Amino acid sequence: MRNILLTIVVLLFFCGFKQMKFERKTIGQTQLNKNNLEKYDSFELYYSYAGLGSGMGSMQPTFKVKGDSFVYTKEQNSYYGKPDKKTEYLCEGTLRISSIDSILNILKDFKDTVVYKTNVDIRSGGIHNIYVKYKKINVTFRLHNASDSTAQKMVDILNSNFPADKQRLWLFDFPD
Repeated sequence: MRNILLTIVVLLFFCGFKQMKFERKTIGQTQLNKNNLEKYDSFELYYSYAGLGSGMGSMQPTFKVKGDSFVYTKEQNSYYGKPDKKTEYLCEGTLRISSIDSILNILKDFKDTVVYKTNVDIRSGGIHNIYVKYKKINVTFRLHNASDSTAQKMVDILNSNFPADKQRLWLFDFPD
């Protein structure tokens, strides 16, 4: 009987010690995650598409990031006068820290602050607007029926953060 009692006490002590060790590790990981998130509090990214011509007034994707939180909607980004349609909520979530790091890495040596490209052969279509702000990075892409390989890399990274059933962000697919 004494051996059984001793075994139970040892097991309880061992299990309690393991649990304390696990809790300490979890608290440490939470602090590390909190520090990473605070690092990106000032990160901002905006993506939108505005239809022109026959697409004027149509509901188009809009993606907004502040810190590591995003909201993905469809909005009437082009209109005459005032918008007359309500915003459609698609989803919201958290952008992976590795995605933010990848986007910042793509833009770290970027010389231009505004990239404007146009394809004059297309008279309707639309305009993609993308901007990224973080510390010294302040880059805007305005792509009027045009593509840009840097902007496409960012869009690919953003799309990797969406649930599989959500519509993907896109850019016109023309060679740079």
